[in-house]
Amino acid sequence: MRTDACVSRPVRGVIIAAIAAWLCHPAAAAADGGDFAALNRDMEERCAAVGGQLIHKDGPAPDMDLGFGPVAYFDTASVDCTAAPGLFSHTGGHDFYAVDAAGLAVWSARQWRLVPAFGGQVLLLLRHGSYCDLPGHLSCVEAIWMEDGRFVSTLPIERM
Repeated sequence: MRTDACVSRPVRGVIIAAIAAWLCHPAAAAADGGDFAALNRDMEERCAAVGGQLIHKDGPAPDMDLGFGPVAYFDTASVDCTAAPGLFSHTGGHDFYAVDAAGLAVWSARQWRLVPAFGGQVLLLLRHGSYCDLPGHLSCVEAIWMEDGRFVSTLPIERM
């Protein structure tokens, strides 16, 4: 019995395109102070590649204020693709982009919150368990602070 008989050719093509779109993540050349137009265009193209249309669930994200001035951000949980729901999600949650003085940073997060603390705000990210040596079905929290206009954390900040 052929194991690939369970997935039809068109469906297999959509699955392959969705995986390729997720892996080929050149999106964020938008480190110019919060202009996420390039990221949005990339997501539209990735969605169109699987025959879908990008849907913005919420309006544009306001800048978040960590107590040191506004910080532009974009959360891929706020968009979806009509042909491939979950195209912009993964086991770690979704991608959360923010701009600081060093450029565009990206985190994978299941959820996030701004919490007032220490005379400013701390960005808390609910991360996949693998970020703190736990099994993936568990979560851990990473706290992000801003110092001299740059994000700081106990974990390295991934840059695009």
